Amino acid sequence: MPLLVAELPAGVVIGFDGLLGWPSIRDGVFIFDAENLSARVDKKLPQNATTWQKLPLHGDAKVWITIETTQKPGAPNFVGIDTGDAGGVGLTPALWREWRAQHPEAPMTLNASVTVKGYDVEEVAWAKELRLGSLVLTDVPVYQTHLAPNYMASLGMYAVTRMNLAIDVKNNSIYLNPVHTTPLPYSANRAGVVFIPRDAKQDDLVAHVLEGTPAYEAGIRNNDLLLKIGEQDVTHWRTNPTGFSPNWFGQPAGTKIELTLKRGATLFKATVTLRNILRPD
Repeated sequence: MPLLVAELPAGVVIGFDGLLGWPSIRDGVFIFDAENLSARVDKKLPQNATTWQKLPLHGDAKVWITIETTQKPGAPNFVGIDTGDAGGVGLTPALWREWRAQHPEAPMTLNASVTVKGYDVEEVAWAKELRLGSLVLTDVPVYQTHLAPNYMASLGMYAVTRMNLAIDVKNNSIYLNPVHTTPLPYSANRAGVVFIPRDAKQDDLVAHVLEGTPAYEAGIRNNDLLLKIGEQDVTHWRTNPTGFSPNWFGQPAGTKIELTLKRGATLFKATVTLRNILRPD
């Protein structure tokens, strides 16, 4: 197989030693063991995989592994496995709205991300059971995402830990066996608020907050501006990024964090007590 050596720019730190593309395992079987959190490439299917759910693969697996599920005619029926995503299950906007309507009491928190179009805020919930056509997963975080036509969902690596799988690229087949073991801890926003700029040119960090969350209970409301986290001034986060920790809301449950904010012309402080919003760890 060809080998590419990547020279990283100075200051870039990555948490892995290298990348393995799907084409490099085209003649083998990629096996993921959810119970033992281990992966390997073998020459043949594991013996017990013959009893697992078998679904066809779609496409040439250059970036995503795409599963073709059983779905009603005319509906999106592809599910992609995105190994570059550490999260759970991303649903199309239509499926997300449908799921939310069916689970109005599901606890929610927020996540912020940077996209090609700018900054984005997404709601994140927890699904005790999630049906994607003929594929059924349990205990996974779910959120809205935007996918190509014919795709209904994408599976991040946390979702992959909820099933054993064997990917036979050569024969265009995938074998899945969802597990019902205790799920791993999931790093979710324990405050229920995110602060992002209105656009790529503005510096103000504007609050987006959900009702019933620790941030809301502390008095924070939508459009409040964040000035300080504790004693750390974050108003110059663009020129001094080390002064702003965007993951402060991921600290352990019970942590108390004082924020200084501005609403209109009024300065005020709010103490947020973090808690596990989606589920107990």
